[in-house]
Amino acid sequence: QQQQQQQQQQQQQQQQQQQKQQKQEEDAATADTPGRRTLPGTLFARTGGDTNTYASSTAFSQQDAYTVIVLGASGDLARKKLFPALAKILHAGLIPPHTTIVGFARSEFSDEEFRASALVKVMSAKLPPDFVELFKNKVHYVKGDYGSDADFAELHKVVSQLEQQHVQSAPGAQHANRVFYLSVPPSVFVTAAVHIKRNAISNSGWNRLIVEKPFGRDLESSNNIQQQLVWLYGEDQLFRIDHYLGKEMVRNLLVLRFANSIYEPIWNKENIKCVVITFKEDIGTEGRGGYFDNYGIIRDGNGWISIFNTSCR
Repeated sequence: QQQQQQQQQQQQQQQQQQQKQQKQEEDAATADTPGRRTLPGTLFARTGGDTNTYASSTAFSQQDAYTVIVLGASGDLARKKLFPALAKILHAGLIPPHTTIVGFARSEFSDEEFRASALVKVMSAKLPPDFVELFKNKVHYVKGDYGSDADFAELHKVVSQLEQQHVQSAPGAQHANRVFYLSVPPSVFVTAAVHIKRNAISNSGWNRLIVEKPFGRDLESSNNIQQQLVWLYGEDQLFRIDHYLGKEMVRNLLVLRFANSIYEPIWNKENIKCVVITFKEDIGTEGRGGYFDNYGIIRDGNGWISIFNTSCR
């Protein structure tokens, strides 16, 4: 019995040693080294040389090319939210400094006209003027229809040329990685996703697809969209977001309620008489009337419903 116990202890020690060694190897693989940097999240993650494998590593290569393609780039969301956010995270060093941004929409713009129209919020943001000029030069534009193979092929051509310019300036670059942000109505999600897959994905790096709420008109249409997107890309390439739920005030509700031993026991229908949620904006529909008539303000602002559920259930 003593011999058996000793053998079991030895086996456990060996397993612990192997686990410790494996962890050290994983830490070393994702640690900061010259030419690499660690990012929070997995949006810009890739694994080794296998471009079809998607891991939870948070390192990116300073040599590889990175492109963010915004579909619906001439729209309200892109102009007011996406481009200012991209400028700020680029300025903060949260994405590679050589990241290129390409807008894709149906409106007729040259690069300069698009920058003047879409980057108004960026130019008025509290960012250094020299950085704003640098950011403007990173932004490009391609006109196209979301259901056109030819237009997405042209998008792929333009992005490939920009990636090639980076490769020429960064010897050793092996991968070209692309993020597609669908700032378009949900009726266009699947159509755009199909044409991206067919004509515009990178063949030498990873690809990510981001879809913004609302995810359809009802449960049936939402499920249909989700099934088709997952079939096309898979969960490891697909991101669904609601930018409203990322606001600090909204995120603080979770802590205030569920991590608070004083409030949580009494935060229920027996003790709360009324809940009022007020959203104030100093803007109107401003050209979005057709969109709201089709999808409805409640569906577009479904973050309100999530906040209501967080506050009241």
